[in-house]
Amino acid sequence: MPTGKVVEETPTAPAGDVLLEVDNVTLRFGGVVALNEVSFSLRKGEIFGLIGPNGAGKTTCFNAMTGVYRPTSGGIRFRGESIVG
Repeated sequence: MPTGKVVEETPTAPAGDVLLEVDNVTLRFGGVVALNEVSFSLRKGEIFGLIGPNGAGKTTCFNAMTGVYRPTSGGIRFRGESIVG
């Protein structure tokens, strides 16, 4: 029998609701455009892959979504609330 206990349960979104939105995100490092108007959304229950060759901006996109980098322009929302910065 499990002995662990749940400290806090986070509310879950209904199946199919948009959880994460990346909307026209651009990220520049000086004169280098690392992300150029990237947009996509993830819905609850979806499996999403971000693929591309080396240097395509996959890690930069992930770092923008997690707050490591602040986008030059565009928005990132989780459950409808901005998570930029």
